[in-house]
Amino acid sequence: MRAYGAAFAARQIPVNRVVSSEYYFVWQHAEAAFGEPIAIHRDLTGSLDFRDSDELAASLQGLRNRTVTAPDRGASTVLFTHQVEFDKAFGHYPDAGETIIFRPDGTGTPRVVAVLGYDDMMALLDTP
Repeated sequence: MRAYGAAFAARQIPVNRVVSSEYYFVWQHAEAAFGEPIAIHRDLTGSLDFRDSDELAASLQGLRNRTVTAPDRGASTVLFTHQVEFDKAFGHYPDAGETIIFRPDGTGTPRVVAVLGYDDMMALLDTP
């Protein structure tokens, strides 16, 4: 994760916000990559942690909303979440370490720009 964050810094990709699941190992990965502060939010917490179906539905919608909300101009928001949470929100079960890039376009519909495995993302970040 340190190499992941360092690659963002080396390419001068501005990150204005990092949001993570409440799970310790997830926010520790986020912190290792991007330092502090990390915003920890229940919308990104694994769906198996929810007992109330209404709370789970609100959490999944919160995750979807984060993918359609534009970050500050010229910056990026990085989300650290769980595979099952993502699958329930979007119907896609990502591989561990997968990076999914969204580009909010004002329509309220999540627009996927790229789906990259960890090695592919690191190669892209390493490309001059």
